[in-house]
Amino acid sequence: MVGSSTLPSATTFKDEGGLALWRLTCKELRLNNPLAAYPLHSIAASLLIISCVATPPRLKTNSLGMKFVPVQLPECKIWVSAFETRVQDYAVFVRETGHPWLLPEIAQSDRHPVVNISWYDAVTFCDWLSRLEGKRYRLPTDAEWSQLIGIREESGIAPGAQPQQTGVFLWGSGPIRKEAGNFCDEAFGRQYGDGYQAAWLQGYHDGASGTQVVGRYQPDRNGLFDLGGNVWEWCDDWYDLPERTQKVVRGGSWRTGESSRLLSSFRGPDPPGVRLDSIGFRVVME
Repeated sequence: MVGSSTLPSATTFKDEGGLALWRLTCKELRLNNPLAAYPLHSIAASLLIISCVATPPRLKTNSLGMKFVPVQLPECKIWVSAFETRVQDYAVFVRETGHPWLLPEIAQSDRHPVVNISWYDAVTFCDWLSRLEGKRYRLPTDAEWSQLIGIREESGIAPGAQPQQTGVFLWGSGPIRKEAGNFCDEAFGRQYGDGYQAAWLQGYHDGASGTQVVGRYQPDRNGLFDLGGNVWEWCDDWYDLPERTQKVVRGGSWRTGESSRLLSSFRGPDPPGVRLDSIGFRVVME
């Protein structure tokens, strides 16, 4: 393979799927670099290999502009929304169906994650989108969410009975790193101060005192954004079996600062009908 250090100067750009490409002229290849002795077709093949090494997975985009990435789980491959469901996505659903929508008091743009969404609202959105697109959309299961965040748990145990895995946080192990995600940070503390009962992360700055636009921080290894932080995400499962009174939320939010709630294995139990400005959802496409 031709090393990238031997490439001539070139313009680098990306296609819509994030594929890195090089724009080189025949003159540059023939006259201005040490590759001139090689056939052009060999150089082109080498450049293609180089460009594909760090290529992110090809995305699928639906009619709402929601982008999905393929993720290989132990049992199967699923397509997961790269972003939490946005205000602009949910607004189309509300406009087309007349579904009630309790707007939050916090400021949001179309690119922020939609909040004040109950579990029932999220499932109704998925059902509507399934009919619109002719394919199934759904909430992730609790087990799928654990696999996406990178933790292994025993099967056959109700979500609420799963043991906490200490030391494994939503951003990985160790102290929180810079811009790990949108959590309860110093900006939140300055705005809400002692009037807020929960703790915030002292010395951490993520640039937002409320929700943040999706995709603001770095994605995880699968190309998923905000799997930790921004808003809690509904899962399909009941938290408390066999009682079935609470549904599972995962991932923390802009209001989360307590260390126990920042663990990857933490589940928040919430009634399926509750609507909070810290809960949204992410969808899976089949």
